[in-house]
Amino acid sequence: MTHHWGWDIALAVAVGGVFAAHALPPPWGTLAMMPCMLAVAGLSVFWRNRAGVRINSLAPPQARGVALALALLLMILLLVAMLSSLLLGLRWPSLAAGAVAAIATFFASRAWRRACRRALSSEDA
Repeated sequence: MTHHWGWDIALAVAVGGVFAAHALPPPWGTLAMMPCMLAVAGLSVFWRNRAGVRINSLAPPQARGVALALALLLMILLLVAMLSSLLLGLRWPSLAAGAVAAIATFFASRAWRRACRRALSSEDA
């Protein structure tokens, strides 16, 4: 399960782009969000085909915890970005959420992979 850190950066940029695109006025935000969402899906398929590993509920418990923590953080960021835009008319929180989402995704991706590696190596022992 070795991979280049460039994959983590690409995933982080795509996830951050989904949030940051929300800062654009309609319909540009939606149009900018679509390539980012397609990139996340494409990277997921690419990784599954390359490594034979898929992020799902069958992941080791430590890796599952990392994925759930990231999902919770992303949901909170999405809520902040949407509410600040819809209720307050502010667009900049979406950019901040995109930056935080990108950084968190990068580190969570690395942590998820380390947790999977540890779990697989302990099963072999």
